[in-house]
Amino acid sequence: MAQKDYKAFLEKWLTRFLLEDDPIKAMLEWLLAELMKVEAEAKVGAPKGKHSRERKTYFSGYRVRKLHSRLGTLYLVIPKVRKGGYVPFFLTARKRSEAALISRHLSIILCLIIELEVKKLLDFIGPGLYYRQWIFPFSLF
Repeated sequence: MAQKDYKAFLEKWLTRFLLEDDPIKAMLEWLLAELMKVEAEAKVGAPKGKHSRERKTYFSGYRVRKLHSRLGTLYLVIPKVRKGGYVPFFLTARKRSEAALISRHLSIILCLIIELEVKKLLDFIGPGLYYRQWIFPFSLF
């Protein structure tokens, strides 16, 4: 009997997702919303609307945030928490300028690694090869 209920539940959700324009994106939005709900309830100590002695704080509405993914832009409805705040584990608090700075640092490190490897290779091949003329396209300087 329980197995039939499970199948009906699964069939209901799958048909709901399949009726969307982008079923995979709809599934991802639902999954992220459920993950945020569970995580926020764990932080608060009780589900929304339920009373509990273990409650640490209260819910205080929602805020909408964009999440850019390979599937497109997802609009997340993130629950607010009165004390302590709440940021989902799958979002980072980085700003665009910080992300650009990190990207720049990674590109510099990559170029330095390439330069060192080419120098080692040219030193191995033989003396007399001037490594700066070979590394120029990869160099930052």
